[in-house]
Amino acid sequence: MNEYLEQFKEITDEELIRRFNEQVGVRGGVPARGAYMAAIHAEFDRRGFDYSLIGDSISLSFKNKIKLVGKKIVYSGMTDMNLHLDKDLDVVSQN
Repeated sequence: MNEYLEQFKEITDEELIRRFNEQVGVRGGVPARGAYMAAIHAEFDRRGFDYSLIGDSISLSFKNKIKLVGKKIVYSGMTDMNLHLDKDLDVVSQN
């Protein structure tokens, strides 16, 4: 996992999100893939992303593609028109 952690420190937020999205829908678990996904998770933490929509401190869901809005991870299908960020409640909802 260390090699992935070092790699991810050098890439942009957009590239990190792209690499996450490449894993969406991929079936089968091999140890190298597990380490790769764990490194993505660790990098989300290091960068201070709010990924509560797709996971917690233990795991992430690779079921849906995502995008970054500020430091908050949202589903990529959410557009600016239907994305509502309630900063007081710190929730994301689709209208």
